Amino acid sequence: MSSPGGTTAIQSEPMEVDCSIMQPSEETEEKDTEPGMPCQICVCSNVDQTETFKKALASFNVPVVLVEDPDYFVHAKFDGPIIIVTSEFTNNFLRFHKPPQSRILGPTALIEMSIKVENLSIPLRTRIRPLFCHSMQNIVICITGFRNKQETMKLIDITKHMGGKLRKEMNYQVTHLIANCVSGEKYKYAMGFRVPVLTKEFVLSAWEKRYDVNFKADEPSFMNQYKLKLFQGAKVNFFGFSEEDEEQLQELLLSNGGKPSLSSDEPLTTHVVVDDSKVTCMPNVPCTSTYVVKARWFWMSIQNSECADESKYLFGKNFRTPDRAAKRKRLMEVVEEPHSSPRKSRKKRTSDIDGTPRYSCGSLLDYTTSPDNFLATDESDVMIKGNSPRHQVFKELCQTESNYVNVLRVLIEHFKNPLEEKLNTNECILNQAEMKIIFGDLCPIFDTHKDLLKDLKYLEQNYSDSVSIGEVFVKHCTAFKKVYPPFINFFQDSNSLLKEKEKNSRFLAFLKLCYMNLRDLGLPEIDKQTLPDLLIRPVQRLGSISLLLNDILKNTSKSSTDHQKLSEALDGIRTVMTFLNENKQRQDNQRSLFDIYQDIENCPPQLINSHRSFVLKCDVIELSNMLSHRGDCITLFLFTDVVEVCKKRSKYVNVLKSPNTSKMSLSTYKTQAKHPIDKTYKHIKLLSMTSIKKVYNVEDEAHDNDRQIFALRCRGSDEVIETTYSFNIIDDTLDKMSFLRELCRQASAVYCINFDKFLEDISLANASSFNIETHESSNSTLGRAIKFASKQVGRTLSLNRTPSTLRKVMSSMKVRVADT
Repeated sequence: MSSPGGTTAIQSEPMEVDCSIMQPSEETEEKDTEPGMPCQICVCSNVDQTETFKKALASFNVPVVLVEDPDYFVHAKFDGPIIIVTSEFTNNFLRFHKPPQSRILGPTALIEMSIKVENLSIPLRTRIRPLFCHSMQNIVICITGFRNKQETMKLIDITKHMGGKLRKEMNYQVTHLIANCVSGEKYKYAMGFRVPVLTKEFVLSAWEKRYDVNFKADEPSFMNQYKLKLFQGAKVNFFGFSEEDEEQLQELLLSNGGKPSLSSDEPLTTHVVVDDSKVTCMPNVPCTSTYVVKARWFWMSIQNSECADESKYLFGKNFRTPDRAAKRKRLMEVVEEPHSSPRKSRKKRTSDIDGTPRYSCGSLLDYTTSPDNFLATDESDVMIKGNSPRHQVFKELCQTESNYVNVLRVLIEHFKNPLEEKLNTNECILNQAEMKIIFGDLCPIFDTHKDLLKDLKYLEQNYSDSVSIGEVFVKHCTAFKKVYPPFINFFQDSNSLLKEKEKNSRFLAFLKLCYMNLRDLGLPEIDKQTLPDLLIRPVQRLGSISLLLNDILKNTSKSSTDHQKLSEALDGIRTVMTFLNENKQRQDNQRSLFDIYQDIENCPPQLINSHRSFVLKCDVIELSNMLSHRGDCITLFLFTDVVEVCKKRSKYVNVLKSPNTSKMSLSTYKTQAKHPIDKTYKHIKLLSMTSIKKVYNVEDEAHDNDRQIFALRCRGSDEVIETTYSFNIIDDTLDKMSFLRELCRQASAVYCINFDKFLEDISLANASSFNIETHESSNSTLGRAIKFASKQVGRTLSLNRTPSTLRKVMSSMKVRVADT
């Protein structure tokens, strides 16, 4: 790389390593010396003397000498200390051309020192060590992992030339660690104390910017470009994983600086990652220094963006040696008592919260149509068979409610809370808005169902045919109506965001670790339930409760006091579900309304109305030449009380019919176009339903209704005469009669009359008697086309010099058009 002065930078010349620089000497001391003001400043010819540099020289008020020959410093004698300004910082120059009592500076360092003198009134200070710039003035580095001594010495020299300091060992003074692999005690120390670990390119790139006075190497934006990848220098083999999982792991490994190993015993393999949920034996490794770790080590490294400590995730660390004495004793018992019953398994103690098990395997098993159905054991089946049908369904309701509460607890304690703890920290994975979209308001739902479960457990413990099950649900129906809408309304957005965030390796690693944690807690089937599978349970729960309450009602005698309460509870649950569906539909309509408004240029603001909702869209060609021009492509957006008429921009008309864009969606075309346009449509007219007086269905019997023509007779409140607009539907997916009936239905709702009075069928032959245009082209359209073609030909060929024959042809075309 060439410097501004035309000299060659240190990268292009082989550096002669001065190993003595590592020994304690006066040149490696950090202390400053003050031999006094220099008698002169010697500027070498390789320095680019810019205006800034000349001003810096003049600010010191010291005689300046321009030196052409570097040997001048060897033979000349000086009366006092001097400063040598040069752009050549090679060891040859520094060792053989440096006179005693001299200081070597780079042009950047001289400019920086002049700025300090002006701003801080600091006198010029001389230091023994050559200094090119101060870009690493506040940096203390430690170097590890480099086996090439010459490469290490080069990094040391460059760091010192930029004002940086070095330490042989890691301590509290070190600010940056320069490494080439993720191993060693220095790397672990840096990870433990949050010391940035960077590659050697950090030092080399900073040296390339040595002529920039404003550059500082400790800027975060610069350092982040050279962070050591978390698997740099590691060769990893994945043992026991499926092909799909192994492919995903290898892709993440390569993107983070690692190299895959084909087998666990391949030479130079540094890590063997084992799927500890399947593998029970130790794999073969090439040497004792190879780490055999669990899959948790890999995902923890991905999540934290740093290589985790292998000693915490060693595979086989907790292996237990078989107890031979116990096995021999068990064998003797079997021999002595061949006809004895099998030994019963020891019961495990479960920790209860609110009288319910903290976790239940049944809560995550879904083998029936009901998402919360409980997979009962043989013992529970025997117990339930002795109960009445009503009691059996009630116990199933209690069990599914317990499972559902456990699912909500898992979502909050193992997914939501850990992500919230990372907010506003360097380990943040999701921001506050993303958390709100994905998890919604789960806590109120959890609190409500926890109270419901407590009431159900009390009834279960004191069950009799006279207990009122319906009263419990009547009590909580109001709470259901309050806590569920915030979650249901954003559920689709939650799914979309989850699919997008799963492409983020850190979020994917977080999910993998959550599944492993739940598996370790005694839920072996949790890995079959992903986060989207768990988040859909609140959407399904009220429907499941409704089915179970209906079954309980069928098995309850009409003479029972609980029959009326159950009917009331069932009606309440269904009312809540209807309210949720309507609320969700209303919100979706409002969102569609805003999307349409944002996509139409010059759209009137009055289109946005809280009582208005979008119905459907229809693409047509105008035949009447009243709104835009005959033959133009127009889009009709039908709402509950208005019709928005807009024109599709010319760049989007038939764009999908082009051979180059036949497989491209409209949104993709908008983003990839040479001149992207935000607005797809341009506003023409907003028709109120009160202005539509008649809807005509024009039937073309001769052509078997190939053309889907219809017309609207309208007259606004500020218009004197009626106007008839005619259109031809070009949307093959839309049925004309379905659209017309829906249009008449919305208009009749505004007028409060029967919609059949709006719709009238007429034949194509009689269309002219109703002032309905049915032709797609007109003289004006063709005339505009010829006029446009004339302009283009005139610009290209200059009609003044065009042969008279061409002008005659153009004029004859206009005459023929006029005659038609």
